Amino acid sequence: MVDSSPNVLCFIVTENMTLATILEFILRKSDFIFTLTDSKKCIVPSSLHRASISDSITAINQNLKRLLSKKVKHDLLESALLDIENELVIRINEITEYLSNIKKHTKNTI
Repeated sequence: MVDSSPNVLCFIVTENMTLATILEFILRKSDFIFTLTDSKKCIVPSSLHRASISDSITAINQNLKRLLSKKVKHDLLESALLDIENELVIRINEITEYLSNIKKHTKNTI
């Protein structure tokens, strides 16, 4: 699902993510952005244009664990991270196309 802004790709926020205090999960330009219930944002640069999806998943996991491990039960956080991974794997073609379009748009505006 694409947000009304052409620069944002929105992902499904599952019940597990919500319980782990994640309210929003988007890709804006080349950054994965997670909005948390305490209004904090976790921003993880996407490495998909130069590395594998597993590198992005590892970076997301590390950043979210650092922010949430003291606030959220371990099992719940792990479930949320698995949901994020599943969403990224399922939508990898859409993500790749989105990043390609962003890259083309950026080149055309320079």
